[in-house]
Amino acid sequence: MAHNHPNLYRYFLHSNTTGFVASLSTILLLISEFPFTKRCYVWLLLGIMCLTITSMALTYAYCISVITPKQYREALSHTILVGVLVWCSVIAILVLVHTIRLIANNVGEKKGRCQALKRLHAMERLHTLGRAITGRE
Repeated sequence: MAHNHPNLYRYFLHSNTTGFVASLSTILLLISEFPFTKRCYVWLLLGIMCLTITSMALTYAYCISVITPKQYREALSHTILVGVLVWCSVIAILVLVHTIRLIANNVGEKKGRCQALKRLHAMERLHTLGRAITGRE
């Protein structure tokens, strides 16, 4: 591949190495006992998995392009292009939806904490007012 298709070989090597390192990172994260109850860690794992799958799909596309006979390459390249565009669109939508959910949940948690603190301060003021009215300290 390096001699017959040097340009594709370079892309193949990049995508294959990226997929391999990302899959090793996924395995390492899963066995390292990270607190995956936290949404940030799950989002990170999702991003790494999307990168892994996309890299492996690109590696597959490069390999298929190289081993396909010349007479079928034009039709195949169109099919691969459409497949890659669809796949990248699906991944982009998935990452966007999960990012929006992560941000919305973080904002909701902060808003909930803020409301809980306001209630706590209001109860403290009522308690202080009640003690002042009853004359208890």
